[in-house]
Amino acid sequence: MLEEILKDFNLSTEKIDKLNKLRKICLEYNIHTNLTSITKEQEFNIKHILDSIQITKYYELENKKILDVGSGGGFPGLVLAIVLNNSEVTMLDSNNKKITYIQYAINKLELKNTKTILARVEETDDEDQYDIVVSRAVAPLNILLEIISNKVIEDGKCILYKGSNLEQEMPTKKDLKIINKKLSLSLDRIYSFDLTRGIERKFISFNKNKKTNNTYPRKYNLIKKSPIF
Repeated sequence: MLEEILKDFNLSTEKIDKLNKLRKICLEYNIHTNLTSITKEQEFNIKHILDSIQITKYYELENKKILDVGSGGGFPGLVLAIVLNNSEVTMLDSNNKKITYIQYAINKLELKNTKTILARVEETDDEDQYDIVVSRAVAPLNILLEIISNKVIEDGKCILYKGSNLEQEMPTKKDLKIINKKLSLSLDRIYSFDLTRGIERKFISFNKNKKTNNTYPRKYNLIKKSPIF
C-alpha cells in the first residue's frame, strides 16, 4: 500500500488520497495514450511516486517556484505539486500529448499550484526563471545542464534525478570549470540511495552563481552535436 511505502514522509491522509488518485488517473489514461510502461500498482508506487518524492528528503522545496523539465507523464512534477502545497510547480514538455495529459490530471486532482508549458526548454523566454529546476530521465548531463542553465535564478539550484549511470556522465574537474565559466553553475552535492532493493538512485545538484551568458543555451542540435564537455 502507498501509505506504507510513504510512511517516512509524514503526509496527510488528503495527500495520500491524491497520490492514489494520481496513479489511477495515469493508468486509466495510459490505456489510450502511452505515458508509462509501469502498470502494476506496487511498482508504480515505488518507481514513480516514491521516486518523485524522495527529493524532499534531501532538499528544501517548500515555498519555491519549481520547474520540472521534460515532465513526460507528470513525474516528478505532479507528485511535487501534491505534496508541496506552498510551492508553485510548472511542468514543461515538448510533447503535446504529454502536456494534454498533465493538464487533464491537474484538473482531475484540482491542483491550484501548477502550470504547464508546451515547449522545448532551451527555446523558452530567458526572463522566465525559477528557484529550483528539476529533471528526471531526460538527457545526459553534458546536454541537460546547458538547456536548463538559464532557467535557474541567481542563487537558485538545479536538481537532477539520476540512476547508477551517473558515474558515466560525471564531469571531470576540468569539465566543472567549463560548466562554471560558461553556464555559471557550480557542483553542489550528490546524494546516493536505494529506492528499493536493487534499484539505485542519485540526485546531483548545481548552484547558480550568476546570470548565464547570453550565448547559452545554444540551439538543441548544436548542443547535441557539440556538448560543452
